[in-house]
Amino acid sequence: MKQVLIVGAGPVGLTLGTLLCQYGVECVVMEKGKSRLSASKAFSLHARTVEMLKLLNADIGVDAKAVKVEEMRLYSRHNLLSKMRFGKSSNTECRAIHSYPQNLLESELETAFCSHGGLIEKGTKVFQIDHQPHGYLVHYKYQDEVKSQCFDYVVGCDGANSIVRQLVNINSLGCAYSENFLVADCKIESMSHSFDYQKHGHTFLSSKGYAMLFPIGQDYTRIVIDTDRQYIGESESENLAYLNSELEARGFSAHIDNVKWISVANVRSSLVSKYSVDNIILAGDACHIHSPVGGQGLNTGIQDAFNLAWRLAFLIKSQGSSALLRDYEYERRAVAKRVLKMTNSMHNMFVTKSKARAFVRDFIIRKVQARTSVNNKRIEQLSGYAIAYQPPKNLSNGIKYAGKRIGNISFCTGPRTQNLYNALREGKFVLVMPGTKELDKTAIEKSLGHLSNWVKVLIASDFYEKLSLYTGPQKASTPGFSNYLLVRPDAYIAGMVTNHSDLKQSLETMLTQYNMEVRA
Repeated sequence: MKQVLIVGAGPVGLTLGTLLCQYGVECVVMEKGKSRLSASKAFSLHARTVEMLKLLNADIGVDAKAVKVEEMRLYSRHNLLSKMRFGKSSNTECRAIHSYPQNLLESELETAFCSHGGLIEKGTKVFQIDHQPHGYLVHYKYQDEVKSQCFDYVVGCDGANSIVRQLVNINSLGCAYSENFLVADCKIESMSHSFDYQKHGHTFLSSKGYAMLFPIGQDYTRIVIDTDRQYIGESESENLAYLNSELEARGFSAHIDNVKWISVANVRSSLVSKYSVDNIILAGDACHIHSPVGGQGLNTGIQDAFNLAWRLAFLIKSQGSSALLRDYEYERRAVAKRVLKMTNSMHNMFVTKSKARAFVRDFIIRKVQARTSVNNKRIEQLSGYAIAYQPPKNLSNGIKYAGKRIGNISFCTGPRTQNLYNALREGKFVLVMPGTKELDKTAIEKSLGHLSNWVKVLIASDFYEKLSLYTGPQKASTPGFSNYLLVRPDAYIAGMVTNHSDLKQSLETMLTQYNMEVRA
């Protein structure tokens, strides 16, 4: 019997599958589509998502192949309101939006998943899940033949209309927006206004509606406009004619050529009542659906996968308790709520046709633009760098930095350099400690005994300098002693280990508070 069934071979399901295989967990992905779509509505990967993809033991080429957009410009009736610069922040980290079509990302993730021994069954439709004494009997149709197979866990990564969510009767609570969105990938041959739409992103607001232009590479531009709810667009030619007429009405005289893809998106805002029923779990759009304004949906879903994968792996290996799934929902539901609040606010501000509301909106945006600290905070939120988790309620020691993000730091150990994310790829917690010799690491790992099943040690001679980028200045209060950093497998800080007289006991206590079952 395979351990995990993942329903849905989108970016969320393939990321989760690759991580589980990487952690030594057998899994199968079932996908109802027989082949991948050649175009996709999702395309923007924010900085934190791109950073987390480096936790995969695979060559995902987003950094090298994506169009990096470091500035979004916002206009009201063609008058510039603000510039949001997603370039490097104060600690030299790039926060650029990576424009990378979803179908290309899926292709690379599929290659990674299969190279780790994962199996994808395409053209497979799940239609029934029966709870058995030892797992779940999943019934599915493949090439008109009905089959059944048992699994320990089922994860629904099958999108907004999730069949898994429906089969376990989990409610999705929310509502549809009063607008649809027309989305097109095309080449702009000429335009009445001169905008560098192949370098920066542009959002135009007016009483006629919302329009966004964003570069997606190879001289193509993603154009998004809002439409009446009644408009459904039944053909490409009808959609193209409508797009041109609407752009003209909004003050653009454009000649659009070579349309790669054009479609109408019916969007809504919703969040499920719960993320799991026993060992059937949801992730991505199966849990939460956001307005496309802000480009958060794909990113939030992929980050669900990183949060879930290590918990599921520890649980399957009997190294963690069932409370790990409760913690997954606790952390990711809080993030989804914040993202929904932010995207709903942006959506309502951007699509309003009320002159009074537009006046207030423009006034607020100009005020925010004038305040650098507020603007930077907004950029951190949009990039995903601001995401932080509440530490476990029973975490008593080392709580100060628990739940905060940590980047892919390159630590030095004597003449060698070690990347934190490389160490995290095994799916273990990583204990980062100050030191200068590999001998230190060997001795410490030996002293940890059975805890080495949960913890990997990384020695860093520049521990204080590098750590200060994320926690502020650090220094040892007593020669030879310091706060050791424990990092979760998804690159968030678990806590600071402060009791050095019994390091093993301190680690065991902290791991237990993260619902690890650290028996010898």
